[in-house]
Amino acid sequence: MPTLNKKQDWAVAPYNVEQINNHYLVTNFFGSWDFLTRDEFKKLELLRLEETSLLFNRLYERGLILKDGNIAKAITEFRNLQSHLFMDTSLHIAVVTTRCNISCRYCQARSHNPSDMSYEVASKIIKYLFDVRTQNIHLEFQGGEPLLNWELVKFLIENVR
Repeated sequence: MPTLNKKQDWAVAPYNVEQINNHYLVTNFFGSWDFLTRDEFKKLELLRLEETSLLFNRLYERGLILKDGNIAKAITEFRNLQSHLFMDTSLHIAVVTTRCNISCRYCQARSHNPSDMSYEVASKIIKYLFDVRTQNIHLEFQGGEPLLNWELVKFLIENVR
């Protein structure tokens, strides 16, 4: 909840602060930020800001101070920053095979029992892709070496198009 100033019709949005050299980086969850001097930060922290001051106007413009005139903008910015929470992911990964024609030490495909994705699983992936609420879908093929299961890769591409 914003810290209300009883004498004024404005509030300081909840913020985080980090001291960097002789300045204070103040950020909030609306995506607003500013670098403040020690004196400026003290005024903000103690709510000792004059509405006619340059500091007050700067913090208001940046969205660190909220008044009736910038609350709608702060809400919109917050929604935009958090919009990914209300959308399905656009990147989908299909491990079409764990087979590989090389043996990289770092790779997860180094399996003693390599296997290929079945057409049944590939069909379920296609159905799932058409059920997501995102318009831009990216299907990435991984493995092993995905091209070692070329017929299934081709099946996925043709049916997703």
